Amino acid sequence: MENTVSNTVDRFETVMAVFIGLVTLVGALVAWRSSVAGLLAGDAHFATAQAEHNVEHTRTNNDIILFRHYRAYTEFTEQQLLEQQAILLEDPAAQLTAQNLATTNQLFFPRRYLNRDGSYAVSRQLGEAWAQAEQVLDLDPSVHIAEAAVHAQKVKRLVQIFVVLSVTLIFYTLAEGVHPQRQKLRYSLATIGTVLLVLTTVAIIFVERA
Repeated sequence: MENTVSNTVDRFETVMAVFIGLVTLVGALVAWRSSVAGLLAGDAHFATAQAEHNVEHTRTNNDIILFRHYRAYTEFTEQQLLEQQAILLEDPAAQLTAQNLATTNQLFFPRRYLNRDGSYAVSRQLGEAWAQAEQVLDLDPSVHIAEAAVHAQKVKRLVQIFVVLSVTLIFYTLAEGVHPQRQKLRYSLATIGTVLLVLTTVAIIFVERA
């Protein structure tokens, strides 16, 4: 009888030791995956900052170029008006001067942005400049912001799972340490620990696949 009890005790302690080792391994796995997710979140935050920098730099650069072009367009328009006025006043010299200045100013802005009514297509120039910049630069921080949020949420969930695993480890340790004569308490603690282990395993799979 004593040998039977002893064998049962030894078997129970062995099983508990195996489960404690399993929980430790799963905890290490969770810690590793949490670390990886944290690194990915950091990379996404860096990419967000880089994209935001690209956005501001592109906007500033496009505004500077537009200002330079629009100033040349304004001077071109002014010289055209002076040319028309010189024609009305029959002043060939003034007409020629205005015409030459208008022609010169035409060289400093893209004529394709001139509308049929003579106005300047400011929005179209900015839109095309932005589209060209998008071909070589990352100008969409929202993508990286969303990615960082996903990884941050994953880290949060894995940390929560790690906490539950720590509690699981406590239950197994308590079950292993309870006196053999208190069988009901030992198996109750072991059962709770096993349930928590199964739940955390399912949670890990869910988090990794999400």
